Amino acid sequence: MQQVLFTIPIFKDSFKPDGIPMYGFGAMLFVCFVAVTVWGSRRAKRTANMPPERFQDMVIWLFVSGLIGARTLYMIQYSRQFPDQSIGGLIAAFFKIWEGGIIFYGSALGGVIGYGLFYQLILRRLDVSGWRLADAVAPLLALGLAIGRIGCYLNGCCWGQVACEECRPVPLGAAHFPLLPAHARQQVVGDVASKEASLYLQTATGFVRVPDEEGKLKVVAVETDSPAARAGVKVGDRIAEVNGEPNEVARPGYDRLDEITQSWPRGKSKLELAVSRNGEVVKLPAFAPATVGLYPTQLYETVSMVLLILLLVAYYPYRRHDGQVMVLLMVGYAVHRFINESLRIEPAVGGGLTLSQWGSVVIFTAAVGIEIYLRRTMPTPPEPLIPVATLVPSLPPGAAPAQ
Repeated sequence: MQQVLFTIPIFKDSFKPDGIPMYGFGAMLFVCFVAVTVWGSRRAKRTANMPPERFQDMVIWLFVSGLIGARTLYMIQYSRQFPDQSIGGLIAAFFKIWEGGIIFYGSALGGVIGYGLFYQLILRRLDVSGWRLADAVAPLLALGLAIGRIGCYLNGCCWGQVACEECRPVPLGAAHFPLLPAHARQQVVGDVASKEASLYLQTATGFVRVPDEEGKLKVVAVETDSPAARAGVKVGDRIAEVNGEPNEVARPGYDRLDEITQSWPRGKSKLELAVSRNGEVVKLPAFAPATVGLYPTQLYETVSMVLLILLLVAYYPYRRHDGQVMVLLMVGYAVHRFINESLRIEPAVGGGLTLSQWGSVVIFTAAVGIEIYLRRTMPTPPEPLIPVATLVPSLPPGAAPAQ
């Protein structure tokens, strides 16, 4: 997890303290956009006879409409994460894409709408087969998902269920995200800020404090072999300083440590403490509390999509009709997402299935319907595009073309 890859040391007054942050999630969206545009321009020209500049226009349409759909569906499904339900508050929250919080099936719906508008305004004027274009685009969608999920991993969103590595093997190993900035914190930690949905699996910092007879918070337990324990936090300690600032009481029963851990800044993971022990203030080395092991479902999707790309590219010459590669993508992704979703912590919306699992069912059903329709209406096998060069007859050496 690396929410902030680096910072650009400018405008430090506005972006305190180090300058403009370059978020991992946003960086992967940019890499995704560039990779899809470059590879897609070539595929669309070669397989669908679509001019590269028109394809690049389409990518922008689909990218923007997909982000709008993905963010909108996320804000609907997780409305509790947006307490300001005013129009201004929702608009402000909507544009914070760099913080994560998008859903692929929302992007698919938004992309379909964007494609429909692009087709009506531009594409239908060109001699481009929509189903051939779909076959050209199918591997690009899988590529976008593969790169995008790396962004999710860097951002710490879209995490999986708790993984017990001692109980069973965990493919790619369990992910231990930095706890304080991790999105999973609200579900694995039991505290005031996340009481509604918490699983109460661990503490926020690796130790527990309760008020003593004087009403001052004192450490009464430290998680065994936790980063806090390795940093030297001990039972009986009182927190004197937090990140170089005095640990003052914020309100009855809460101090600066409580406040800062409940509204931790993005991009920071290390906690610096000084403790009061035996009448002395002891400065401890910085440490980063980590989440319990979680299934790295983001990386599972990246691996699945890379394998799906190879399958789609290899199958393309053997397709029975135009559009079949897109159908194969829909089936492959629907099956993957349905299974991968079972490893994530998501609420059921009906029949014991999550919203994305129901989306997988819809996509799979739609793929079957499209395949049946195309088999009845498309020529088998599809007619290949004839390169322009093959339409010009070759001339014998030294012969001049006819005038």
